[in-house]
Amino acid sequence: VQVRIQETAGNQYYWNPVGLSFNLADVDAEVAWATATYVTDWTNWTLSSAVPYVGGSQYKVIARARDKAGNYVADYTTKTVIYDYSPPLTDVGFPNNSTVISSFSVTSGTLVDQTFSGANLGSVPTVQVQFTRLSGTPACWTGVAWGGCPQTLVPPNQVKVWVSSWTINPANLPTMTSGTSYYISSSGTDNATPTGNVEGFGSVRGSTFTFNAVPPTSWFSLPRDGSYLASLASVNGTAAAAFSNVALSTVALSLQNTTIAAPNCYVPNGGFTAACPAWFTSAARSCAWPGARGTSSWS
Repeated sequence: VQVRIQETAGNQYYWNPVGLSFNLADVDAEVAWATATYVTDWTNWTLSSAVPYVGGSQYKVIARARDKAGNYVADYTTKTVIYDYSPPLTDVGFPNNSTVISSFSVTSGTLVDQTFSGANLGSVPTVQVQFTRLSGTPACWTGVAWGGCPQTLVPPNQVKVWVSSWTINPANLPTMTSGTSYYISSSGTDNATPTGNVEGFGSVRGSTFTFNAVPPTSWFSLPRDGSYLASLASVNGTAAAAFSNVALSTVALSLQNTTIAAPNCYVPNGGFTAACPAWFTSAARSCAWPGARGTSSWS
């Protein structure tokens, strides 16, 4: 059995088994044949060609057989293949990295195959996902409960894979605890044979986020409830998020004049003319937001 290999792009040269480069034109195609080897007999043969295939490039692999009388088979066998050794890239699109979320009804991301040259991309039929709970005792999500690590969610039932994206089956989303941080990582496998190129877990395209469904608390310092004032230069108070790893976003106020008929809520620079409640944003005093942690003063 003899084999020769041809590039399908550019000059479409054949591999030179003596010069060890793609430099044989069509007129020299007969020189490009290399003889394969076998272990038991020619029904199962192999060829170690030392060809420096370029990822993303396409090649024709042509084989021919010869009998002991020296006769070659009339029809050569040709396979056109793409060489791909690069794993695909997947990411976590939601929840976004470094965010705080208050609801969790979907987890999704994107996927794309990769080759060294960027050409002749394949597909990504498999995406696996890992959820890790970071706060307290670390744990990983099995698809139904928190357990030891690692645990992996797999298609087709737990992970749904589309042409350019993936999602987690809503029935397999993890239970979330407010004030707790989590990490999601994904791993894609492309359609290269025999087993596909596998992307490792733990890439920078994962997402670390915090879940919090508990609202912050705010207090008035001035005026005090039930007090009588001759003048009121400002209204101020304090506010705090429910957990130390959750930041304040803003504090909003609604001020109503109960001595006049509605609409009687305050509009900055517009008097008590709005329907209630009419929220307007206060200003931070001791700690600016967004991003403020701990107790902040506002006015």
